[in-house]
Amino acid sequence: MKEEGFPKSFIKRMTLRLDKEFPSFLESLSQESIISVRTNPQKPTNQFAQEEEIPWNEHGYFLNKRPEFVFDPLIHGGAYYVQESSSMLFAHAIDFSKDLKILDLCASPGGKSTLLLSKMSKNSVLFSNELVGKRAEILKENLLKWGNSNIVVTSNRSASYASFNAFFDIVLVDAPCSGEGMFRKNNRALQEWSENKAFVCSIGQKDILDEAIKLVRNNGLLIYSTCTYSEEENDQIVKWFYKKYKSIIQPITIQLKDEWGVVKENVLHFDEKNQEVYRCYPHKIRGEGMFIAAFKVSSRMQSDLPKQKRNSQLFKGLSNIDQKKVNVFVKPNKDFQIRQHLDRIYALPTRYLNEIGLAAYKLNIVLQGTYIGSFNKKSGDFIPSHDLAMSNLMKEDFPFVELELKDALHYLKKMETSINPNNLPLGWIIAKYKGCNLGFLKNNKSRLSNFYPKEWSIRKNLPNWELMKK
Repeated sequence: MKEEGFPKSFIKRMTLRLDKEFPSFLESLSQESIISVRTNPQKPTNQFAQEEEIPWNEHGYFLNKRPEFVFDPLIHGGAYYVQESSSMLFAHAIDFSKDLKILDLCASPGGKSTLLLSKMSKNSVLFSNELVGKRAEILKENLLKWGNSNIVVTSNRSASYASFNAFFDIVLVDAPCSGEGMFRKNNRALQEWSENKAFVCSIGQKDILDEAIKLVRNNGLLIYSTCTYSEEENDQIVKWFYKKYKSIIQPITIQLKDEWGVVKENVLHFDEKNQEVYRCYPHKIRGEGMFIAAFKVSSRMQSDLPKQKRNSQLFKGLSNIDQKKVNVFVKPNKDFQIRQHLDRIYALPTRYLNEIGLAAYKLNIVLQGTYIGSFNKKSGDFIPSHDLAMSNLMKEDFPFVELELKDALHYLKKMETSINPNNLPLGWIIAKYKGCNLGFLKNNKSRLSNFYPKEWSIRKNLPNWELMKK
């Protein structure tokens, strides 16, 4: 790629930063972006077994070419997630052997949150936040498909989390940025870039970090990352942050292997402490641009949330009769409780009922635990939710039908399938593809009703062979 394809100010900045390496960097931007995916260890898929593994993530794979993901039912079932490989590196800063309370503060579309869910212990909890409402709905969808129930999704400004002061073991700030690291992958990022945008983003990043540090408990970890090369959003932010909070933060080193191609640098030359930051450049790593820094937060008062009676009362237990109806669908799990709020039934992590109750009062909740269904007001029958079908709490021996590709795509597009209802049991049935749950069907003797969410259905026209008449 020639320099003419980029803003002059960007070329000047990167030339100064990279010096002799700049031609190699510029050349890398002319190459196609690398496609990478990360599989869900809790759902069945071996379709990438022949692909090259990503060295820094045990569930990650580089793909030789970009498939038509929308026509793969497994991605709709949450069996894997398409994620840029560099953005998986941050997880090496975290010790997942412990039970953790984690906040992903700028989480949409959900790549880092799904990674965290894959590595967290069963007694951990993830709060995943996205300010912008439409992006929060995308985040919710991706996390529902992943299937974990030890999660809360919110849509709030960072300051709204004030009630959770010094509560989280890990706070991840993958900050909104100017997006220079995505130029090769996303042409829109290139078109929208300007030096002023980098400056404006840096102001917002400081505001977020000022709030984020309040939420980290004593000896907890704050991770800061961007997908840009800009010094205003990276180096200068780290220097500002350290100067402002040097009495309570300690820079930490992330254990990354040299052969991965990550550039390690010390940016705190003015201080005796070494703040190592980590940079990804596309001419050095098989991935896009990324910046990561991590801090240990100490010398703070330990803060556990007050146990408020109203928090636990927000979610009520079920009657024995109703519980038996739910148990037909939900496998026993002592780590979760089935609770009711208004007319909705949830599976909530037992260990964090108080925290989730407090969040419901203080935050704009988009998702809490797993919404598993509701009861028909007239008949009293339990109506399972699509969220339950996606959840790891769904009974594995529940009646199901294994779909071929054509019928699976028709199901996901809410079209008629070729399945004969006479060959299936009456009532609720799970639709599967290659062993992965796609959602619910209901056999009403004469026909199968499709309960896949309309808002999630495939919008693109199916391939011609899919539309051929039988």
